[in-house]
Amino acid sequence: MTFVLSIETLPFIVFNMCAMSCSDHHTRGIHHHRFRDAVKREKGDIALLEYPMLFWMDHARDAPDDIAERFDVNEGFFHTNSTERQIWFSAYWAKTNAEGENCPGAFTRLHLAAYAGLSWLLLKLLDSDYASDIHARDSLGNQPLLWAAKNEHDSAVRLLLERGAHVATRNNEGVTALYWAASNGHALVMQQLLDKGADCRPRDRIGWTPLHRAAFNGHTGVARVLLENNADVEATDGTK
Repeated sequence: MTFVLSIETLPFIVFNMCAMSCSDHHTRGIHHHRFRDAVKREKGDIALLEYPMLFWMDHARDAPDDIAERFDVNEGFFHTNSTERQIWFSAYWAKTNAEGENCPGAFTRLHLAAYAGLSWLLLKLLDSDYASDIHARDSLGNQPLLWAAKNEHDSAVRLLLERGAHVATRNNEGVTALYWAASNGHALVMQQLLDKGADCRPRDRIGWTPLHRAAFNGHTGVARVLLENNADVEATDGTK
């Protein structure tokens, strides 16, 4: 595959991901401040960034695990308060989510790896000085486990649970990892969480349970598993 991209406008991490997956790409110098400038320009200029901006995580997820050996997690993109990471994620979010859906801030490197299902990157981060980020909350109250569960990244969920992620943690809306897995019909992820003692009966801020969400979204098999694990079939939501 050949992609015509202006590499001078790409942040190192984004270009590196795409280049590792596309054999005809050749890495040259990239500067973070040029990326910041680029995303502030007119929409036509940002189009040059759209492929790597939107799809580098897919390339990284499909890459062999030894890609981790070519990554430096001390690079600026992974710094705690990386401006580059938040600018990229805000641009990505705007392109891939409904208008008005809140983009999380305070999105750490571990949040990113969990969100994208990059188990090899999660492992590298957890084996480095960034392991404490496993309990970090973004601006919406989500710990990395919640994003991995929501996006059906079962390998990432398993790794996070093995490293001590809290199965019962809730975000600002009262949502747990199991709630999100049930809502989105992710049966394997839900079973992983149940095996670690996840509660089937947590309520969100409006009184909905995982069973409410699974039923509402038509996930019959997930609803059945919830009922087999003591979900409350008579629970009422918070509507009047």
